[in-house]
Amino acid sequence: MRVVALVGLKYAGKSTVAVHMTSSGQAAHELAFAAPLKAGLAATLNIDVTALHDPSRKETLETTGVAGEHHTYRTLMTTFGDAIRSCFGQDIFVNVMRNRLLELEAELPKHAVVVISDARMCNEVTMLRDEFNAIVMRVVRQDIGAAVVQNSSEQWTRDSADDQNQHSTETEQLRIEADVTIVNGGSKKQLFKILPIALTTARKTMIKRREQQRRIKKQRRQR
Repeated sequence: MRVVALVGLKYAGKSTVAVHMTSSGQAAHELAFAAPLKAGLAATLNIDVTALHDPSRKETLETTGVAGEHHTYRTLMTTFGDAIRSCFGQDIFVNVMRNRLLELEAELPKHAVVVISDARMCNEVTMLRDEFNAIVMRVVRQDIGAAVVQNSSEQWTRDSADDQNQHSTETEQLRIEADVTIVNGGSKKQLFKILPIALTTARKTMIKRREQQRRIKKQRRQR
């Protein structure tokens, strides 16, 4: 089983990429670290979980009155997530994702791809790379047309965050080093056209990164 993790700020296009990968057959399953959080929040507040998955509704105010009239769905999700991590540890959603991936690994053929649409935290990416040899693709929104950049340079993370007043789930992902960066600055058709190139480039970068890590470990053992 191969794992592809998508990182990037909100509105960058991560979900668009993940949905296309599954619908086009490039991936067998789409998973999200936030899925159990959204399910739990929807059950707690007795609201339709689709409201928490719909990008066009995440910034709207929650109107049931249960949590008050001045909270957006996005704010409710980040606050609920912080509370869960505070009670059960920072790795709670990492552990849930690991268990789900292990289940899929036992079910799917080796060549099957699982795409994770919302890797935002460093501990999430560390687990995916160390335990599932995942490739990490950053998606950024830039008005320069669609493009693939081999390395995730500081330029993309810095420029993408310039006007963001963000929760830690947005700011921490800026520290994640991706295997490739997808510049989402054109049409969906252009974005989808460059995805196979991005996946191939990311795999090559990932292999080089793993080889470098093995060399470093070997050198340390020889000292």
